[in-house]
Amino acid sequence: IREARLELGLSQSEFAKLLAHRTKSKINKSLISQWELGRVKNPQMETMEALVAVTGWNHRYLATGKGPKKADLDESLHQ
Repeated sequence: IREARLELGLSQSEFAKLLAHRTKSKINKSLISQWELGRVKNPQMETMEALVAVTGWNHRYLATGKGPKKADLDESLHQ
């Protein structure tokens, strides 16, 4: 997730605001940090969908670092 965020050129706060707006949920800088440090794994499905939509990256790669980095949105959500 950190790699995707940095590729977009966003701070943790900016990334959190973007995801929070997209999901209408409470995502903040602290949660982004926890994901990036591996302390919180497997974001909720709605959040993962937002991560895929915002970054264009494959959900499996975002969650595990395995598989193709980028993928078609429909393909990545249904693997």
